Amino acid sequence: MERERTLTATEFHQAIDDLNNALEETAGNINATVNSSSASQLVFA
Repeated sequence: MERERTLTATEFHQAIDDLNNALEETAGNINATVNSSSASQLVFA
């Protein structure tokens, strides 16, 4: 069985940064898609 490994604070912080960057990129792609489509009435609640 694989031994459990604890992340260091630095590794944890980097993982959060990577996740935030991925989310921002995804949000940017969604915004670009919506802005370039004719369905500008779409509302994300």
